[in-house]
This record gives sequence, structure tokens and C-alpha cells, in this order.
Amino acid sequence: MHDEKLALRLSAIGYLVMAALGIAFAIGARSDAILLSGLFSLISFVMGILSLKVADLVRIPGDERFHFGYAFFEPFLNTIKGLIILIVCGI
Repeated sequence: MHDEKLALRLSAIGYLVMAALGIAFAIGARSDAILLSGLFSLISFVMGILSLKVADLVRIPGDERFHFGYAFFEPFLNTIKGLIILIVCGI
């Protein structure tokens, strides 16, 4: 589990760096395409942070509210990620 969280942290940091660079270059070049790429990286950063939270939730055993555990959040988050990618591609 430690390797998974490390990989998620590194990818989130990478997305944040790419978002900052993309938005800065977009402002400098006045390019909407580069701005879209930077914003997509920013959205990916947020999804990476959410993935870290879900990775912690998956380890928690079931309780009164979630009898089978919190593992259902993982495919739910993947569905949300897919929908966001679909919306951005549609734009």
C-alpha cells in the first residue's frame, strides 16, 4: 500500500507542476489550447488528491453505515474521472 500512495503522491505533484507551467505559458502565449491543457492538469491534480483519500478509505473495514467496507468508492471515483475526461474532451 505504501508504494501505491507514493505513486499517487508523485503523480499529483507532477500534475500540479504541469498545471502551473501550462497556465503560466498559456497566459504568456495567450493560447486557449495551452490553457485547456493546464486546466486539465489542475483537474487531474484534484483527482489525484481524491485518489489518495480513497486509498485510505479502502483499507477501513466495514461498519454500520457501509457493511461491505468502503471499497465501492474506488470504482465510483474512477467513474467520476472518466466523466470529467469525457466532458473536457467534449469542450
